[in-house]
Amino acid sequence: MIGLLERVLTESIAPIPAAPTAPDSPEVSVVMPVYNRAGFVAEAIDSVIMQSHGDWELLIVDDGSEDDLAVVVTPYLRDPRIRFLRRPHHGAAAARNAALRQARGAFVAYLDSDNLWAPHFLSQATAALRGDPDIDLVYGVLSSAAHNLGERVFLFRAFDRQALSESNYVDLNVVMHRAGLFQRFGGFDESLDRLVDWDLVLRYTEERPARGIPVLAARYRVIDSRRISDTAPFWPNATAIRDKHYPPARLRRPLRVLYVVWHYPQLSETYIETEIRRLRRWGVHIEVWRAGEVASPYPTDTPIHSGSLDEAVRAVRPDLIQVHWLGFALQQADTLAALGVPITLRMHGFDVTPDAFFAILDKPWIRGVYAFPAQIALLSAHDERAKAVPAAFDSTLFRPGPHKDRRLVVRIGSALKSKDIGFFFDLAKRLPEFRFVYCGVTCKLVEAYAEEVRTLREQTNAPVEVRFDVPREEIAALMGRTGIHLHTACPPGAPHATPLGMPVSIAEGMATGAYTLARNTPEFRDYLDGAGAVYNDLDEAERLIRATLDWSDKDWRAAQRRSVERAFAQFADSMVYRTIFEDWTRIADEARESVIPANCR
Repeated sequence: MIGLLERVLTESIAPIPAAPTAPDSPEVSVVMPVYNRAGFVAEAIDSVIMQSHGDWELLIVDDGSEDDLAVVVTPYLRDPRIRFLRRPHHGAAAARNAALRQARGAFVAYLDSDNLWAPHFLSQATAALRGDPDIDLVYGVLSSAAHNLGERVFLFRAFDRQALSESNYVDLNVVMHRAGLFQRFGGFDESLDRLVDWDLVLRYTEERPARGIPVLAARYRVIDSRRISDTAPFWPNATAIRDKHYPPARLRRPLRVLYVVWHYPQLSETYIETEIRRLRRWGVHIEVWRAGEVASPYPTDTPIHSGSLDEAVRAVRPDLIQVHWLGFALQQADTLAALGVPITLRMHGFDVTPDAFFAILDKPWIRGVYAFPAQIALLSAHDERAKAVPAAFDSTLFRPGPHKDRRLVVRIGSALKSKDIGFFFDLAKRLPEFRFVYCGVTCKLVEAYAEEVRTLREQTNAPVEVRFDVPREEIAALMGRTGIHLHTACPPGAPHATPLGMPVSIAEGMATGAYTLARNTPEFRDYLDGAGAVYNDLDEAERLIRATLDWSDKDWRAAQRRSVERAFAQFADSMVYRTIFEDWTRIADEARESVIPANCR
C-alpha cells in the first residue's frame, strides 16, 4: 500500500525542466558523502541520475573509505556531471563542507549514500526556489520506516521556526537551498558528531523562513549499523544545538543580579559558578556579595563585595537578588526584607527540611524558590513561586571522555563527615585490581577534617590516592578519564547524615560517561534513573564494581552511553537554567511595571 502511494505521489507530478545552462554552471549541486558503503552507494547515485531534472552536478565525497567504493563509483564518472572527491576520514560534516567549497550550482541539495530520491524531487524543489525569490530553503516529504515510528510513514509538516528550535523535523535528504547560504552562514558544524542537519537548517532559516513543499522527496532507509544515530549520542549534540540557538527573552534593559551567598568563590560550591557563568552567557550582569572568606578559593572574574549588604545593593543597583542555601536565606531574613528588591532563592540539599521550606515561603519578599524536584514534593499545597530546577553541570567542562580507564574509581566531593569517605577507603582495600582516587575540598569551619581524612587513610592503610583542593579544570579532566564514579554518603538516620539533595558530582560523572554508583535512596535512584547503579552496603558496592571486570566492550559502551544521555538530557546547564533566566525576566519586568505610573505606560 505504501509503495503504491509513493508511485502515485511521484508519477502524478509532471516534471518541470530547468532552462539549459553551461556544463560548468549546473543549476543544482548534489552533495553525497560516503563512508564504507560500496554495497549501497550505486542505488543512491542511480536515484540522482534518474531525476526528471537533469541540470545538476553530483559531488561524491569519499570520507576515507576502506572498502571498494572507488571501484563502484569509477564507471559513473563517464557522466561529466559526476565528480569524485577523496579525503581522509573526518566525518560526514567535514565531507559535506569539502563538497560545498567546490559546488558550482545556484542551488544545493543533499543525499546520503543509504537513501534514495524520488524522481521528481529536484524538479519540484528548483521550481519552488525559482518561483519565489523571498524563499532561500525548501524541503519535501520524507518516506521512512525508521525514526522509531514502526511501519513506513510520510514525514512532513509546515514550517514553524519555534517548533524547529525545539526538535528537528526537516531531514537533510529532503532539503534544497540557495548556494549563497553557505557563504553567508557557513557550512556544517564539525564540532558536532550528530544532528548537524538540524543545526544547519536552524542557521539557514534565521533570517527567512523555509517552505515545505508537498512533494515526495526521499526514502529514508536503514541498511546497516553505520548510521551516526547508531554510534553517536543524541543529547550532548541536541543540548549544544539548543544552546547555540536559544534566544534569551528580549529585556527592556540588561538584567542586573546580585548574588547573596555565605562564601564565594569556594571550591566545594562550584555549582554557584556554573550557574553564574551560564546566566552571564545569556547577558545577565552578575556581581556577588559574600558574608565571609572562603577555605578553598578559586579564580573568578565576577565582581565580589564584602562590605555590608546595603552597600553592595547601592553599588550594584540590582533588579533582583539571588540567594543560595535555604538556611542562609533564613539567617539573613531581616536584612533581605528591608532591601526592597525582589528576592529569589536557590535551594540545595543539606539544609532543606519541610519546616524550613514552609518558613521561607511564608516570607512575602520571596518572589521565587528554585528547588530540586524531590523537594517540591515536601509542599502540602501548590505555590507558584516554587519551581523544580534540578542540579546542573557545566557542559563546557564536563563532556563525554573518549578514553576511559575502566579500572579507575574516583570519589569527588566536600571533605565533610556526611560524605562517608571511610566507606570509599574500605572498598578500595577490597578491590586491589582497581585504582582508587579521592579528591576532597577543604570546607569552611571544618578545615581540620581534611587532615582527619589523611590520617584515616594512613591508619586504614587504604590504597587510595588522596588529593585536596584540585582546580575545577583538573577535576573535569580526571572525570573524563574515570571509568567508575563512586558517590558515597551517610545513609539517612546514620550519625553525621544530612538531608540528601542532588550532588552535582553525580551529574558531572554521568556527563563524562562514567559508570556511576550511589547509595540506594529514593533521591539517588531518581537521580540516576537506571543510568548507573545503587548499592545498599559495602558488599553490594564491591559486587557491582567487580562485575565490570567481566564486561565486554559493548557492555562498557552501553553503560557510558546511558550515563551521557541521562546527564545531557536532564542536567546540562544550558537547559536547566532556562527556568531561572525566564523567571528572572518575568520578575524584573513586573517590578519595573509596578514603579511606572499608569499614565506613563
